Amino acid sequence: MSSLDLRILDDTDDSVNKVIGRYSDGKAVEILRRYLEPGGDLSIGEATKLIDDMLPSPDERDLHFQLGNFGCLTLEQAQQIPYDHPAQMRFARLLQRLQRSYKLNEICCTDEGSKIYASMHSFRTAVQEWYDPGFESGTDEEAYWINIAAFIARLAALDILDGTLWAISTMKDALESEPSAKYYRSYISAAALWILCAGQWLCNEVLRPQEANPCGAGIWEIEGLYTGPTHGLERWEFWQKAFAAAVENEHATDECKKLALRAVNLMEGLARDVSGPIGTDALSPYGRIFDYLGESPRLLKSVLVYLPSIGLHMRFGKYARSERNKKNAEILTLDGDYLIAHNLYDDCNHCAYYITCQINSASDIIINRT
Repeated sequence: MSSLDLRILDDTDDSVNKVIGRYSDGKAVEILRRYLEPGGDLSIGEATKLIDDMLPSPDERDLHFQLGNFGCLTLEQAQQIPYDHPAQMRFARLLQRLQRSYKLNEICCTDEGSKIYASMHSFRTAVQEWYDPGFESGTDEEAYWINIAAFIARLAALDILDGTLWAISTMKDALESEPSAKYYRSYISAAALWILCAGQWLCNEVLRPQEANPCGAGIWEIEGLYTGPTHGLERWEFWQKAFAAAVENEHATDECKKLALRAVNLMEGLARDVSGPIGTDALSPYGRIFDYLGESPRLLKSVLVYLPSIGLHMRFGKYARSERNKKNAEILTLDGDYLIAHNLYDDCNHCAYYITCQINSASDIIINRT
């Protein structure tokens, strides 16, 4: 696992080491290094506590400390982490814990005039400024933008923020428009990473739309190459075909083509059952049990588990098992990125099988049933 070199990019800024209460950007970055670097000496719990202790409480805040400053620092560090590095998901999990802190809560006004507590509201505002494809091809900023796309996708998958605006705008720019040759690889790569890092969440947004948020309703508008309905399988399949075309495009790099192909394969599995992926709420990065509630009794002759290798660590048990019938499946076999289990029994409304695994994100797993 490659080491990271997290740093404050503008080291000429005098505010880097300025201490406000107990907080400084320099101290925050040092904690992140100790947690995110391979072989770091901080656990997620320890890093969470150190940062939380350092942040001022709502009563202690003043004009010299704004929560948006911490949000910008977070995004500056996240963009430096390669999209396929395990530290990306570790960082996302850290923010998932930090969002529970009352120190990151702010009082916001709703459209109806009422006041509510909003966790990490300033961080979400900072994302709007940082998720900007205004970069020059071949520069560090290009790599940073691709990295931040993957990171924001992971945050959306963990329900830390509503990523609809950024996800759909990325898909439209890459797949429903005709990116110039200069930016083609970056746009396609970023779009593919939304699928690979938040595929289940995005599939649900497209195939099973919820009540629209008036603030972002316009992002779904049809324009460009796609002319079908705003939501549904047709749009999903249009994106999938665009990724397939990218695999053969002369302007795509080998890495871009690899990401596009993975996106094609994952999208096919996600769309196969329009009701969406199954059982993923039981996943955690700590090796919890994955379970599936069956709909009708039947023999599952083969279960195919697709595991994109991006940022993924996994450890599987030896058997899949029917809890009711107490029948073991054949030993699980690993074939490239696919894990196959045979002869699994599915009992009506009972857990049909268990697969013990360690996985970075619920969106990284999809079950195809035959």
